[in-house]
Formats: sequence, structure tokens, C-alpha cells
Amino acid sequence: MTTRLVTIDERANIARALSILAQHRIRHLVVLDERGQVVGLFSERDLLKHIAMNAGGQGQQAVRCLVKDLMIKRPFTVQPNTPIQEAAKMMAKLKIGCLPVVGKDEQRLGIITTSDVLKFFGNQG
Repeated sequence: MTTRLVTIDERANIARALSILAQHRIRHLVVLDERGQVVGLFSERDLLKHIAMNAGGQGQQAVRCLVKDLMIKRPFTVQPNTPIQEAAKMMAKLKIGCLPVVGKDEQRLGIITTSDVLKFFGNQG
């Protein structure tokens, strides 16, 4: 699990989200509401999917959208005591690249990514 969580407000624009992704060299942002609660996930893939579905020169318009318009709402999450093997199975079954780790009242604690899973299993044996 990565505990140095990079987040974004759901009201931020997509250009800001892309800037944060590039700055931190990451693929996923945990999206927070005004109370700091996890309400979604945003990735470059979400923007690419939006552009592909609205093809025809809409790229500039898509960058002006808000994160809340393109994010994955109510993402699958895991608890801090979830074994990494279980998280990995869940990610593979659901075909997702990350799982936010939340505590009581959806308190954000971290994120498990495919990179975390690969590092864990790569260090086994």
C-alpha cells in the first residue's frame, strides 16, 4: 500500500488533474469531496475513454471538464487489514488498476496499485 496519497478535489478541472498526474508520475488520483471523503477515482484512462466516446475534435473541450464529470464514482475500496493477495484477486477480477484503502467513515489511508502488487509478489520466494 502506498500511504503517500495524491488526491484531487472533485471540482478541479481535468487540466489540473493531468498536471498532477504528470508531476507525480502516477496514473491514479483519489478524488475527494469538500469534506475530504473519498468519492471517486480519476485516471488518464478516464479522459482517454471520454475523448474516444466523444470523438471529433472534442479533446480541448474534454480538458475543460471537471474531475467529477469523468471520475469513477463510488470506487471499489479495501480496508487496511485486507490481505494483498485478496486485493490482487479483486483487481484482476474487476480489471482495475488500483484500490483505495479506507478506514472508518471512508477515511482515506492509502492506495494499492498494480505496482504495489507486482513489488509484493516480486519479492516473494
